[in-house]
Amino acid sequence: MKKIFLILLTIVLTGSLILGGYARPASAQVIKLRYNTQQPDIIWDSVYAAKPWFREVEKATGGKVRFEEYYSQTLSKGPDGWQATRSGVADISWVFHGYTPGLTTLADVVTLPFMAFKSPAQSSAILWKLYEEFPKLAGQFKDNKILFM
Repeated sequence: MKKIFLILLTIVLTGSLILGGYARPASAQVIKLRYNTQQPDIIWDSVYAAKPWFREVEKATGGKVRFEEYYSQTLSKGPDGWQATRSGVADISWVFHGYTPGLTTLADVVTLPFMAFKSPAQSSAILWKLYEEFPKLAGQFKDNKILFM
């Protein structure tokens, strides 16, 4: 299960909590975050990764943060997820590197053929370390806040 979750994290560049620039709501107000994905709501990633994470966030915030979930490209098409988040159409998006050619060229190193990765979890961990260590690579993601890879 952890391996598949990390696969999701590898693919996910998702998203951003675009709360900066917005007025902070009063403590009694509920913050609604729009989650945007090309994936259907019944696949493993949605059932065992995204939805449980949403419920944990909602629980941890006492219901003050809620998620509006948009599956199967209902909020934006898959290739448009990055821009949908950047522009505020979505607050969090599941984004696949292959849909955004030229956007994160340095990070795309983990998608090159014949890399000696033992698993997607390993390539995900390596990409995260590269993201943390190299400002130029991290800079390619500056338009959105990266939650996990």
